[in-house]
Amino acid sequence: ACVLIDGSLYGFDEGTLKCIDWATGAVKWDKGGLGKGSLAACNGKLVILSERGELVIAEASPSAFTEVSRAQVLSGKCWTSPAIADGRIYCRNAKGDLVCLAVK
Repeated sequence: ACVLIDGSLYGFDEGTLKCIDWATGAVKWDKGGLGKGSLAACNGKLVILSERGELVIAEASPSAFTEVSRAQVLSGKCWTSPAIADGRIYCRNAKGDLVCLAVK
């Protein structure tokens, strides 16, 4: 899944997280090391779940990848996009394990 925020598209291309200018298609930045992860967005932040179950919060900025926090929340393969609702982040792995993190 990709998210479009203020003219910038954020998403995974194979094993690389990228920020792409929506109007021109130019790559603004890329970040490896997260595997074939997934993401969502909330309040100007990217909520990223790496392929290995790390939850990464980063600024949604086209100027650079700026990580705010990181925590190992699951094990195994994680390809499902995180879901955000009512101050909670829900993450699931391929086995069906689910974690809920309160982030209010």
